[in-house]
Amino acid sequence: MCQRCENLDGDMRLSKGDILYLVDAYIGSMDDSSIGFPYPIDRKIFQERFYPTYCDLHDLNFQEIKGTIKEQFVSILENASPRNQAKILRGVFRFWSPDIHKGIKDKREKIYHEYLPKIEALESTPFPDMELLTDAESVMKMIEGARLLIMGQGAPFAFDKVHTALHGYLKKCCIDVAIPLQGGEEIIAIFKILKEKHPCFSKNGRDQDEVKKILKACGTILDAINVLRNHWSSAHPNPLMQEADASFGIGIALEVMKFIAATVKL
Repeated sequence: MCQRCENLDGDMRLSKGDILYLVDAYIGSMDDSSIGFPYPIDRKIFQERFYPTYCDLHDLNFQEIKGTIKEQFVSILENASPRNQAKILRGVFRFWSPDIHKGIKDKREKIYHEYLPKIEALESTPFPDMELLTDAESVMKMIEGARLLIMGQGAPFAFDKVHTALHGYLKKCCIDVAIPLQGGEEIIAIFKILKEKHPCFSKNGRDQDEVKKILKACGTILDAINVLRNHWSSAHPNPLMQEADASFGIGIALEVMKFIAATVKL
């Protein structure tokens, strides 16, 4: 992998240097007249064509993203979630094919192969795109912190942050529909309140016995995650759990978050 694509801080996101190198070395000219092509292309056509067709991104509001096309592109890519960054990178290599400019085909193919491991790393992040789940900034910061710790130190060091993110997320789901909380409830208690009182948990067959069994099992799992966090994570001066065990618990916690997100949006 090229040095520009190395993840020096363990953060599963593109750096500003990664992005600017891609624009300058691969795309080339990116102004309102050429946009990396040897012929003019309309700015509005590019916006309407590139992001939805080549990147599968459909909800961008270009009126809120100021600047030239290059400045917009850099801003969108820099602020995208890891998976959406991967989508944009793949879109770049489809839209700006290496053989558009025959004279720099070899250079572009080399850069593509340099960025391919970065794309695969962004796509393989174990975390959901939190902006699709919640607008709670504190929850998103915890998830970002967990990403860094997993890459830099390992899953046992990230377990507490994922636990905190899940705790905060469950609270936010209750607050959003005015379900009262006392303020000191642990994860298992909030999960029980949420599934009993949130209106979406009784929709579309969720009163079936089999679904109730799954939800009850999730409660047991969350209780175990809480114990692991208190006695086997870096939340306190504890001996740390094994890497595989921490990864397993983190994966289940994130799946519960994704399930709740899908449920409360019904």
